[in-house]
Amino acid sequence: MSHSIGTPPLLAIPLELREMLYKEVLLDGAAGPQLLRTCREIYTEAEKYLYQRPLFFHSQSILANWLDTTPKKYHDHVIDITIHLQDVDLNPLLNSTSNTQPTSSRLRSWDLYELDLKNLHKSLVRLRNVNKVTIRAVSGRQSFLYRDFLGRFLETLGDIYPAMVGLALEGNFHHQNLRFLASLLQLESFSFDGFSATSPSDTASILSDLERLTSLSIVSHHAMLTPTNHLHSTFTEKTQSFTDTVVRNMNRLASFHLVERTFPEQSPSLFFTSDVLASLHSHSSLTKLTLNLSYTPVEEMLEALDNFLGHSSIESLELDWPNLDPGALSEHDLLPNTTKHFWIRAMSLDAAHDIVLNVLESRTNGELPDLRRVVFVREPWDLMEHDAGTHQSHSSNETKETSLPYATRNLAALGVMVSWYTEESRS
Repeated sequence: MSHSIGTPPLLAIPLELREMLYKEVLLDGAAGPQLLRTCREIYTEAEKYLYQRPLFFHSQSILANWLDTTPKKYHDHVIDITIHLQDVDLNPLLNSTSNTQPTSSRLRSWDLYELDLKNLHKSLVRLRNVNKVTIRAVSGRQSFLYRDFLGRFLETLGDIYPAMVGLALEGNFHHQNLRFLASLLQLESFSFDGFSATSPSDTASILSDLERLTSLSIVSHHAMLTPTNHLHSTFTEKTQSFTDTVVRNMNRLASFHLVERTFPEQSPSLFFTSDVLASLHSHSSLTKLTLNLSYTPVEEMLEALDNFLGHSSIESLELDWPNLDPGALSEHDLLPNTTKHFWIRAMSLDAAHDIVLNVLESRTNGELPDLRRVVFVREPWDLMEHDAGTHQSHSSNETKETSLPYATRNLAALGVMVSWYTEESRS
């Protein structure tokens, strides 16, 4: 296939394939600027995919300003947004020179919230193709007016985005009722911190009625819970809305993601419990499990996890907690034969070395027949420093047959690719 001198080879392939490449590259973000600088024609074809990346707006006013300064032709390309709902600025009331009675002042205060709610609605309807939304609320104490503002906004989501497929609530939604979810009939994934004004039984009923909901994420934050036992919200004194009953009633659950940032040495574990794991047993549709913990699970929970995984059909598994012992994989059988994609925390190259050897041995013995990928999750530590430490620790007894690169190549020959994922690059 020939192309004119000076014309990028990329333009020689069909437009449909080029657009697939544009989308893949620009959604990643790292190579985006270089691609767009190639030539004017590629820039014209590809720039719309910049707007399909997740967009973050730090406030309602920033969203409104972005919409006013961005050409309308790009608005329809936006599909994934995060908006941090700031409290309303009441300074206009303080700067007012008129003398008003307290009742009148309170009414005027709500007028500002009402105006902000209307402006927010006007902004969002301009992004008519959005189907994934993350809402960040003020994390600390909230005024009664802000809580009401937040609740009324949630109630409008179904009207603004009836085709929404993904919703994440971040921050303090502990005073909010989850009834608004009933209007999101197309919702496929939902994420919150497990606390709300809705009881566990009502939460179970609401989520189970969403027929398309297959993915649930619970992201807990100890800073928003009572320091004595973490079982109650700091803001409402309510126990969590999410329990094993909720899991048991979600008949179509395919993905369960648990992030627990609490400290069980000072308080009980909230959601990573034997009851929750037991409730997952009934979900034959569950194929993806992520456990991201800020603490090392006790022996009892590792045994419960072993029991669950041994009877599950998990295909994508992520295990991430401090001081994750590579020996636990075999000791507790934490890598089921149904696994296709395996993500695991690697504290060092030594740990990665032991995990690769463990997987290689299992694969050589005919186990893990469907495994295709192992991804090591790591902090942004210096690879050269850890490589030197690994070399010293293994220098006395390491041979070519047991080295990490050799074991990795052997796994690749068996159809299992090994890669690294640095936390710093996570969105």
